[in-house]
Order: sequence, then structure tokens, then C-alpha cells
Amino acid sequence: MTLLLSVLTSFLLSLEQNVLSSECVLSISSEESQPFSYPGSVVLEGDKFLLSMLDIEAAYDGSTLYVYSEDTEELTLSNPTEEELMQTNPLHFAKALAEVSRVEEKILATGNRVVTLYPNDLSAGIVRVTLTIDKEGKLPVSIEIKEADKTSRLTFLEPSLSSAPSANIYQLNKPNAFLNDLR
Repeated sequence: MTLLLSVLTSFLLSLEQNVLSSECVLSISSEESQPFSYPGSVVLEGDKFLLSMLDIEAAYDGSTLYVYSEDTEELTLSNPTEEELMQTNPLHFAKALAEVSRVEEKILATGNRVVTLYPNDLSAGIVRVTLTIDKEGKLPVSIEIKEADKTSRLTFLEPSLSSAPSANIYQLNKPNAFLNDLR
């Protein structure tokens, strides 16, 4: 078990020191409805991120959360709470949850590693979070969040790691958008 736990720690540390870029698909399903899938793209570097999905772009530069809606042409700036960051960055959520959960890890026949986090406190409605990591322990394959009434799964399509990009990548500049500055 110690070897596997070091894989999770090593994976999370790698995300702190490198930039993860990937096309992705977010799938949301519940027992009452058919699953919905939304294609997009994501760039993650520690707590910083850039996400594009549907008509929404979101970015976080370490202090300001930028959310742009193409439909309304509105750019909202805010200083997010820890909870808001966990809702927008699933790997940040998994990192925070790892500290307050029972952790189970296993290696699949494919060599991929599966880390399942079972929260000690179920009051938030999260039953488990399952992170699948490639067999080298460096790239995410998927992250699945199981709630009592729905399951959300973010699948990474051909993820890659690189060195840090320009800091401006985590800021959205939309000069023609209506600016809603909540900071």
C-alpha cells in the first residue's frame, strides 16, 4: 500500500511542477436521465487552470477567477473561496479530499493506477472520488465524482505534461465583454 500511496503523492506533486494540457470530455449521468457529455479542453498547473467547455471559459491565475460566457458576452472576475476552486478544478478537489478521506489504490491489468477516495464526512453529498492515472503514474486518465444522485466523470483525451507556460494563459482578456468585477 505504501508504494501505491507514493504514486498518488508523486502524481499530485508532478501537477504542481508541470503543466497538464488535454482535450477532455465531461460526462454527467444520473439514474433519472440519460448521460450528457460535453467536450472541452483544460490546462492545469497546480491550483492555476484554464478550462473551456460549451460556451464558457474559466481561468484562475492564483488569485482571480475569470469566468467568461460567450452567450451573454460577460466576463466575471472574483476572488474565489476554497469551495469555489474545488468546484471548478477537479484535481484540486481530489488533492484536498485526499487529506480527509480513506484512500484505496489498486493497479489494473492495463497497468493504470486507480485511486479511490472515500470522504470521512459525507455531509457534502460526495460518496467517492475515483482518479485513474496512467501506468507511469504521471498523467490522469479520468476523474469521477460520485454523489448520491449523480456521477460526473472528466475523461482526459491524450493528456500531456510540459514546462510552465506564460502566466497570462491563466487570465482571460475579453475587451468587448461586459465586465462584472466582484473582487
